[in-house]
Amino acid sequence: MPPRQKRSLLRSFFKYCTKRTNSIPALSFSEPTTSTSDNAGRLNEKAEAWVPSTELKGISGAPVLGECDRYLLTSLEPAQASNQIPPAPQQQFSDWPPQSGMMHNLPDGEQAPRTDSPDDDDNLTPVPRRHSARHEFVISGPSVFTGARHTRVENLSIHQAGPEQDTNGWKLLMEKTAPNALHNSDARFDPPKCDEDTRIEVTSEILVWIQDRSAPTQLLCMTGAAGSGKSALQQTSAEHCEELGILASSFFFSTSDPTRNGCSALVPTIAYQLGLKSLRLRRAIAAVVDHDPLIFTQSLKSQMQALVVDPVRQLPTNALSDLPFAILIDGLDECNDEDRQRGILEVLQECMIGGRTPFRIFLASRPELAIHGALQPGGHLERLAYHIRLSDDYDATTDIRRSVQRMLHEIGRRRNLNPTWYTDEDVEAIVKAASGQYIYAATAMRYVSEPRGSPLDRLNAVVSWSLSGGGEQTSPFASLDFLYSQILLKAKQAYEAVDTNRYDFLLTFNSYVFLDRSLPLQDQILGYEDQTSEHIICDLRSLVTWSRSGCLNFYHKSFEDFLDSETRAGPLYMKARALDHIIAGSLRWVAKHSELDVENAMRTNSPFGDVIYSVVFTILRKANRQCYSLDNLVDTVIHFTEAGGWEKIHIWVVQPWTIGSTHPFHEAVTSWLEIFEWLIPLMKVCIRSISPVLTLCVLQTCRTEVGIHGR
Repeated sequence: MPPRQKRSLLRSFFKYCTKRTNSIPALSFSEPTTSTSDNAGRLNEKAEAWVPSTELKGISGAPVLGECDRYLLTSLEPAQASNQIPPAPQQQFSDWPPQSGMMHNLPDGEQAPRTDSPDDDDNLTPVPRRHSARHEFVISGPSVFTGARHTRVENLSIHQAGPEQDTNGWKLLMEKTAPNALHNSDARFDPPKCDEDTRIEVTSEILVWIQDRSAPTQLLCMTGAAGSGKSALQQTSAEHCEELGILASSFFFSTSDPTRNGCSALVPTIAYQLGLKSLRLRRAIAAVVDHDPLIFTQSLKSQMQALVVDPVRQLPTNALSDLPFAILIDGLDECNDEDRQRGILEVLQECMIGGRTPFRIFLASRPELAIHGALQPGGHLERLAYHIRLSDDYDATTDIRRSVQRMLHEIGRRRNLNPTWYTDEDVEAIVKAASGQYIYAATAMRYVSEPRGSPLDRLNAVVSWSLSGGGEQTSPFASLDFLYSQILLKAKQAYEAVDTNRYDFLLTFNSYVFLDRSLPLQDQILGYEDQTSEHIICDLRSLVTWSRSGCLNFYHKSFEDFLDSETRAGPLYMKARALDHIIAGSLRWVAKHSELDVENAMRTNSPFGDVIYSVVFTILRKANRQCYSLDNLVDTVIHFTEAGGWEKIHIWVVQPWTIGSTHPFHEAVTSWLEIFEWLIPLMKVCIRSISPVLTLCVLQTCRTEVGIHGR
């Protein structure tokens, strides 16, 4: 800045600071001393030189110095000795726009300059320019005139800016995130992770790769069979990265959690975590959402580009180098749509790697079709990803043995057992049956540790099952499936041994599995006595657990796959019967309610609407129509018809259309219309019992809304 402008700036500052305002009437400046000089580069005649003072009348405590004042005093320090004003650093006068909370009330057309510092905005130094007649500073710093001496202040208006408030854009972003997907989420309480002194080699390889920012690849893909320990490695890596301060974000998919079994929350959750790491990023991301609140309805690529890539590219170089850079994504195979899985991999390639961002991404998945095709020769990620084949590249036998020994020792310590209560042969039998699958050993140890039975008896049972199922295997899951079968059969025997337990154990348990609702509500829907679910589940705690909402969750997806496969479950397979049982129970539950109950359910949180939404239509829609028969439901449908059930369904179907597509049941009605054609043959069996007017109404609705033509 030329010397003449600097002198003008200082005169303006003193002039307006001495004008009388009523903001702080007790504050005043002492009469300034003056010095005259004609030399170029010095203050004019009557140039005002400050004499610092600690006297600030009307303000309790020590005097404070604001950011603007600190800059001016710093600039004047040499001048007090030589009456020379040193030039201000040029980088402090960049063209960056002013930030809220720094300077306000500037004349039209004036911009408050800011520093070109790569650090957080809290370090920015506002520099005063020409101002209007009423001069007010809003200073974000905590002080004004710190350490000043012999100073009086008059007519100075001071405003203390508070902490920055979240914008609507940031709040909307938070609503679109999946908190359960974070590595430290309470919903994932006690997540699987590597035991101490286990998986050291593979963990080291992962962490070395993540921290090697000069490596040519930015994507690490780890594939492995179910139960091979992928999620435990992801969790352990996330915790290590967090300790090192390099964890940018994490996302753990799960098929059993509707908030994280799809890709809709992936980008918002990543962006949210990045915003927590950098205030600049937070502002930039929030601004994107403020500008386009519908960004979350756009393609995955558009979201990633707008909410992650573009804001990161706007960061100054120094701020970029300080940004955490590790992004961890676990369980891609548990994203519920194979096309979505492919889409995620394509977006990572097109937006995130190849030097487009500074991030290093660690992704784990079963070797399902989407990721297998991307990594195989000729796949679009073959040369762009570092690939760890967990089941092939690492032998987990030693680590599994060490984990089993440690867990058996801990069980004995907690139950006050003799240290020799287990043998090396017991350990080896379990390790051999595990065949490199951590999930086998973990499930076996949970079963042994259950407080309901004797650890020694349960260990002997596990060893016996391990030896029995350890023969020639035709499936990579043979040992695990055998273990699951034995635990189920053992629990069945214990349940049936109690005379008062009168329900079909396997049918009831599978109904709980396929009806994704709280267990107390399921007991009501299926017509069970109170606490039936507790009696069914009590001996299966090594396989399943309850969430806080009361729903049933699996410790591992491999058990859900086992129950869903007739080939693997064999005589324990109950899916078709369980679906019949659920639908029949649900229809009976609906039939016993009045039409008034139905109408009230549309306006309240009544379980009625929840049952229809999540049970009758959703399960029918998801059922495999090629192999699933409705023949077993004929009698149930006839009774449902005689009880006026279809009239109640009709009330439920038509009411949301008058409310609009934003109604929470709108999607359920659409689902009902889509599967109605499948129900028509069954309804023909009992068509005589259905009101002709209702039949015509429902069929006409189907033709209009879905294009289904009656047969």
